[in-house]
Amino acid sequence: MRAARWLFALAAAWAGGAAGHAGLVSSIPADGAALAAPPPTIELRFTEPVTPLAMRLFAGAAAPVTLPAPQGASEVIQLAVPANLPEGVYTLSFRVTSLDSHPIGGSIVFAVGERASPPRAAAGSDSSGPSAWMIALRGVRDLALLIAAGGALFVLCIARFPAERAVLGAAGAIAIVAALAGVGVQGVGLFSSFGLSASVASAGALLIGIAGGLAPGPARISLLVAGAIAAIASLPLTGHAMTAQPGAVAVAALAAHGLAAAFWIGSLAALLAILRGRAPDDAAAVLRRFSRWGMVAVAILVIAGIAFVLLQLGSVAELFSSRYGWLIMGKVVLLLALLLLAALNRFRWLPMLERGARAAAGHLRRSIAGEVALVVCVIGVTAVLVQTPPPRAAGFTQKLAHGDDFAEVSVRPARAGANAIAVRFQDREGLPFDPEELLVQIGNQAAGVEPAPRPMRRVGPGHYSRDGFEFAFAGLWTLEVQARIDGNGMATFRSQVPIR
Repeated sequence: MRAARWLFALAAAWAGGAAGHAGLVSSIPADGAALAAPPPTIELRFTEPVTPLAMRLFAGAAAPVTLPAPQGASEVIQLAVPANLPEGVYTLSFRVTSLDSHPIGGSIVFAVGERASPPRAAAGSDSSGPSAWMIALRGVRDLALLIAAGGALFVLCIARFPAERAVLGAAGAIAIVAALAGVGVQGVGLFSSFGLSASVASAGALLIGIAGGLAPGPARISLLVAGAIAAIASLPLTGHAMTAQPGAVAVAALAAHGLAAAFWIGSLAALLAILRGRAPDDAAAVLRRFSRWGMVAVAILVIAGIAFVLLQLGSVAELFSSRYGWLIMGKVVLLLALLLLAALNRFRWLPMLERGARAAAGHLRRSIAGEVALVVCVIGVTAVLVQTPPPRAAGFTQKLAHGDDFAEVSVRPARAGANAIAVRFQDREGLPFDPEELLVQIGNQAAGVEPAPRPMRRVGPGHYSRDGFEFAFAGLWTLEVQARIDGNGMATFRSQVPIR
């Protein structure tokens, strides 16, 4: 009986000792090191003696080189590095067995030479692409918001117009519904940047709608001014203006662009109502007054638009080599067509109307209706454009869900070599949170690179980042985030990252 107890105790002690598998303690060069010259050897130090199974050195897209490893079990494994390693990013993928014969895999990454420089972090957008509902709601919201804000500016700067109350009220109501519906479709909370933009836009549209129903007076003017300011200010509160640098220039350029666009678009609706509801002489006087302001609006629109686009593009060539650039070109073509119609109105049909030509009013109505149709097309292109990552933010971003919690994973620039990796956690209200535990692993099983844990640095509430060379060559990599949330089990967020 006593012998049986001793055997049981020995077995338990052996099992307990074998429960913890070996792990990599350190390496020379260190994981993520940037070296001026190639190392003569690579040293791996483990928590216990291990037996090498496979040691492979990856250099870019070239076939991996199998490194000879010493025979037998040891806590330290030294590997000879091929002579005259060229500059570049290298991944050593290792597979060993621990004392209990459990296979263990991992990898380290290091860079040699001028390419061994830290990546520049860049903000991103969702690489999965926006849904048709997101685009449609954004287009409807922006069109209604610009009509409401531009109509208010027309009343304040030019003249009142027939059906003013109906136009301002309907445009404001549509803008509010589309803005709030957009928050739901996006799946973000009101405290996110998109939610904040939608809230400010809704407040501005509401003020304009209320003002439209008031009698002329100081209260009406105040509400129109406040509503127009809020509506236009909502535009740079989300999207590309939030991540472009310098930030102040991007915000100012987009706000100025939005102001000019609102005045132009809102004025078109007002001018159509005036041409239908006023005598030709009165209509001609209003059109002449608008024409002078319109030239200023066009200049602001063009200058601010060019400034904002330059912040998004790394070079002029990216106008023709990126989806974002082609959308810009499409918008430019539509704007040129708008300018041609505007010039036709100013220099041909308006002088005819002032001379009393009976057909001039009809020509102007059809021309302005054509401008409205082109504006709808411009807004549609813009709705796609604002949800398309610009070349400066090229890379990969994916929002992953686990129940009511989200992890947004981004890799910039998603090219072989140095990359900025970021993980952002949000709850269903869009509020950031920090997990109790966090483990991030990166690997490429198809290529034979074993997954290995990577440390992440907390840079803000719910925001973790890492600059490194883990994505050493092109291919489809797996980035797995394991997070313990609210004392529950580990939540797993897994993303397949295409590296070019």
